[in-house]
Amino acid sequence: FEQLSINFANEKLQQMFNKHTFLLEEDTYRSENIQFDPVTFYNSQPLLDILGLKASGNAKLGIYQLLDEQTKINGTDEKFLSAVLKKYKNSEGEKDGKKIKYIVQSRKNKAKFTIEHYAGPVTYTSRGFIDKNADKLFGNQID
Repeated sequence: FEQLSINFANEKLQQMFNKHTFLLEEDTYRSENIQFDPVTFYNSQPLLDILGLKASGNAKLGIYQLLDEQTKINGTDEKFLSAVLKKYKNSEGEKDGKKIKYIVQSRKNKAKFTIEHYAGPVTYTSRGFIDKNADKLFGNQID
């Protein structure tokens, strides 16, 4: 759970870096009629959409929203992963000129799944996701 959150933040930071370093700079060059060679880079936005953050910054029904949904109804880690796979198992994109699947379930361990991040594939285990997402306060913090 923690690693997915870190990788989500890294994915968004990389996307922001690319946008500000390449796309906005190219817009400036165009407006000033400066010739340049466009830079190609990996677009993380399709994965950010899957994780639950649209380009506009608004949330959409993504992995984190599915996790919140399962947490609210006292679901299980298995039901969470099942919902994710049902919605996103066929989500494909392109990276380095090759076709990729953004999310793949492990064949050996049904609690594990792999997400293709900009830096490469990362395998997660869904065990504990619901519990860690519950964000329960300790009894002495409620008063």
